[in-house]
Amino acid sequence: MRRAAVLALFCCFAAAQSSLPPEVLLLSRIRRGVAETLSRLPSYACLENVDRLARKSQSKRFRLTDTLRLEVIASGERELFSWPDSRFSNAADALVPVGLTTSGEFYSSSKAVFLAGPAVIKYHGSEFLNGVRAARYDYRVSQAFSGYRLDIGGRRAIVGFSGSFWADPTNAELLRLSESADNIPLDLHTRSIVTMIDYSRVLLGGKPVRFPESARVDLIDDSGFEDQNLVEFTHCREYQAESNIDFNAAAPTLATDLRAASPVEFQVPPGLTFDVHLHNAVNFASSRIGDPVTAIIENDINSRKHLLAPRGAALTGRLRLLTRSLDPASPLIVGLEFTDIDFTDASGIRHHAPFYALLTGISPLPGISREISDSKTFRQDLLNLGFMETRNSSALDPPALPGVGTFFAEPPATSLPMGFAMSWVTVRLDRPRR
Repeated sequence: MRRAAVLALFCCFAAAQSSLPPEVLLLSRIRRGVAETLSRLPSYACLENVDRLARKSQSKRFRLTDTLRLEVIASGERELFSWPDSRFSNAADALVPVGLTTSGEFYSSSKAVFLAGPAVIKYHGSEFLNGVRAARYDYRVSQAFSGYRLDIGGRRAIVGFSGSFWADPTNAELLRLSESADNIPLDLHTRSIVTMIDYSRVLLGGKPVRFPESARVDLIDDSGFEDQNLVEFTHCREYQAESNIDFNAAAPTLATDLRAASPVEFQVPPGLTFDVHLHNAVNFASSRIGDPVTAIIENDINSRKHLLAPRGAALTGRLRLLTRSLDPASPLIVGLEFTDIDFTDASGIRHHAPFYALLTGISPLPGISREISDSKTFRQDLLNLGFMETRNSSALDPPALPGVGTFFAEPPATSLPMGFAMSWVTVRLDRPRR
């Protein structure tokens, strides 16, 4: 009798679920996915790369003022920041008191919309985003329930905010989140603040989750002056408070076990150049963002006559970017993110180092390039004299991010094949000098 009652209750619940509109069911799946991701974020730290730009008005071009590289973790209700390899203890504006600094892109923004408060969410419709169909929702969080704090010129205010988010309707994964501050008080002398955050698949513990990958923050003051921060998150890893450093690793062999626990940590100083080749191909038709990628180091990495990593050590990471355009004539953009050097020495001890290096060259491959020209033709009517055509060209050059190689792919290229060669030079993540 009890079993029949439970079965009847389950049938009623299933019937209620099936009667809900698809966009409501999808929203529920999006919330669950975001909640799972946010529950894991406090265990991970990421490198936050920030290019800070400014311009006097929207008719002017942005100029780069400086570049910041901070480590960020989620802690409680907010993010904590530090300089690389330092302790997490400060907000971003405490580390960098001059210029536009923001927080929330890593953790707080998505929590505020999906978990923390009563956001009013409305389904907008279906749109294309980066070449794929996405479901768009619009939302608003009122000031009464908002934790959106502005601190500008020594003046503070809590404001409401609104925006949109986009998700993949097939798997309910969050793709993008935008937010705009509402009703900014006049004494903050700020016309608008808009943030756009893009998310990407990262493998954590062998399971794909959606991490924040990049963001753009635009602030326009009441004179029209605009600050813009371009943020890229790289090197996301499980956060550990302590590590062992060994600068004199024993002579090692080819990496055989990348899963060994408690590796001996070492550091690679800046200015070292070396070559690598892909160990596994990246097929443009079948590969997915977040897929693991491995490269093999082709020459010993030495510093002051000490062997740091041997020829044959593994460089590991993921497929960071694979952007397909709706325009078949547009190039495919492919990004590889390498974060770790791993090898196991002759005694079976695993060694590990974070990989901070800039891409300097690639092997020639038809259809693959590191930059591409963007050409536009303008046709001007000269009244009775006919038409005049002018052509403007500019080079599209991706940002220089530690460990990230970005490529443009056009026919006949269909993959980055096994053996695809790259050259790198290691860099130091310094604090900015003022």
